[in-house]
Amino acid sequence: GILAPDLPLQALIRAEPDLADKPLAVLAGGSQDSHAHKLLAHVSPAARKRLVRPGMTPVQARSILPSILIREVAPGVVHAAHQALVDAAWRFSPNVQTLEPGTIVIDLRGSTFLHPSRAALGNALQTACERLGLHARIGIAGGPQLARVAARMGEDVTVIPPGLEPSILAPHSLDLLQPSEGLANRFALLGLTLIRDLARLDVRTLEPRLGREAAIMHALSRGIDDSPFTPDRPQDLFEESVAFDYTIDRLEPLSFLLGAAIKRLMARLQTRSLACARLRLVLDLDPTGRHFVTLEPPTPHDDHRALLTLLRLSLDQRPPPGPVRGLTLSAISGPIAHQQAELFAPPVMEPLAAATLIARLQALAGFDRVGDAAHARFQPAPASGVPPTGTNRRTARLVLRHLSPPLPLSVVTRDDRPMIL
Repeated sequence: GILAPDLPLQALIRAEPDLADKPLAVLAGGSQDSHAHKLLAHVSPAARKRLVRPGMTPVQARSILPSILIREVAPGVVHAAHQALVDAAWRFSPNVQTLEPGTIVIDLRGSTFLHPSRAALGNALQTACERLGLHARIGIAGGPQLARVAARMGEDVTVIPPGLEPSILAPHSLDLLQPSEGLANRFALLGLTLIRDLARLDVRTLEPRLGREAAIMHALSRGIDDSPFTPDRPQDLFEESVAFDYTIDRLEPLSFLLGAAIKRLMARLQTRSLACARLRLVLDLDPTGRHFVTLEPPTPHDDHRALLTLLRLSLDQRPPPGPVRGLTLSAISGPIAHQQAELFAPPVMEPLAAATLIARLQALAGFDRVGDAAHARFQPAPASGVPPTGTNRRTARLVLRHLSPPLPLSVVTRDDRPMIL
């Protein structure tokens, strides 16, 4: 199991790396209350050191730490971070199931033979997540729910060997199993606080009194996980979003944020050995409206610098009509195209490099002045005295076309007719 704690906070820092070391808090989403009445849901380590905690109001947090940044995270930013977590898992197994945003489980059967130990496999999973800008906790166990419980037990990698589940889970709190609020209250009324307390009960008397959920919790406490595993369908659309806390009306700062988003998008594609076959940029305008830019590289490619250059040139030709307050990049994936060069022939320019060169020339000379080369047929201007169409050949005179440059010519005539040239 892979767990990304405080996913909205990590998603915000992933989209805006400059916020990594600053005191930062993220408000709880999904509420109709105003900004001032919402509660803090996630707090960065720098803010925790100054005693800011989740559950506070923005007013309370600023009274403790006036310099704290309090932000809301757009759903698209959180979704992109979760999909990056899925892409990291796909590097190890195509069987990936999402349990909730920020929590996924994968089937690692067969992958363990590629690593010295299960702990080494967990470290490799964690490294793959960090390369995509996310810190994850890894849990390896004998079932989907047990793997999620193992990921919640430690900060880094937790491995529960087969057969040792009851002894490893016993000293931990029942909150580790994540019972519903109603079942947790009933556990508290019965004096059940640790997992070992639940494991000692008889399931035959527990299920009729507390329901099916209590029976599932009891099975987990004893190391039994019969939960189904249903892999998600693979996706071919990859998205990255950035929501600004301000508006941008110049191309240079927009290009800086756009370059970081393209780099994150290409890193996700490279993790799955894919390339970008079609790229679409959607700019959210202030106060309303959208601006669209679409690119189709000649071949699927993963060079983020070249794609950024093409997007910048497109924005130079068709700039957004208003200030920008957010952007979304969508890439349709495709297999990486490799170009076969000749051994003894001159090197050939890559298709994406040629497309970039043509876009630069179009920006300099004009869109209608650059294109594919074509053969132009030579049609010299008619000389004076050329007979019009339909003239009788018997009465027509022989006339030479103009030559450029002119050539000296001697003509011998007889009866006003040329005989020798």
